Amino acid sequence: MRYNDQSPLENHHTAVAFDLLSHKEVDPFSHLSTTIRQRIRKGVIRCILATDMSRHNEILDEFNRQVLTDLNAAWEIDPNTKKPTWVMNKIQKDLVMVIILKISDISNEARPLNVAGPWINRLLAEFFHQSDYEKLVGLPVAPFMDRHKVTKSASQCGFIRFVILPLFESLAKLLPEVKPIIVQPALEQLAYYTDLQNNEEKKTNTDNQKSNNNEHQSDNNHNQDKKEHNK
Repeated sequence: MRYNDQSPLENHHTAVAFDLLSHKEVDPFSHLSTTIRQRIRKGVIRCILATDMSRHNEILDEFNRQVLTDLNAAWEIDPNTKKPTWVMNKIQKDLVMVIILKISDISNEARPLNVAGPWINRLLAEFFHQSDYEKLVGLPVAPFMDRHKVTKSASQCGFIRFVILPLFESLAKLLPEVKPIIVQPALEQLAYYTDLQNNEEKKTNTDNQKSNNNEHQSDNNHNQDKKEHNK
């Protein structure tokens, strides 16, 4: 209600951040001029609000269009150059900052599996608790939060394939140095969860087949008993 349903979590984070910064003893920008502080404030607000995942595709598309298109054009000017010859404008710089913070915000899949795994468990638990309450009070439930429709492996495969990798790979096109740091670990986690999902599906299919066979055998036994009884 406070933020009129517009990015409430991100608006709350921004408000709390600037409330803390209003105390001079914890404000690292207190020595700067008013003009620079205003620029910093605008940048912080822009970056935090961009972490709202409902805007994810919009922001990534804008980055690809505004930044990577110019990058490709710069390389086409001189194919032999080792670095792009173009200098980013303010809009492009702002988008780079936004993308870097977005990646930091959802960078769990770039961590080692033994670190990332427990955090994924906590996130899914939070999703499931929220969806349980939403069902209880009659609110709509997002499919990716429903404990009866989600498995960890399937959730991770979809998230890494359709959210993480397009984002990480876009930044890696601009900054190739980050590829082994963020893209490669995400690919390794995708491979791990794909194998896990396949194994889980095989087990489910096997269990279903066994259940069907048992039911079929039970029906046969029942029919045989009826025949014996009728003799």
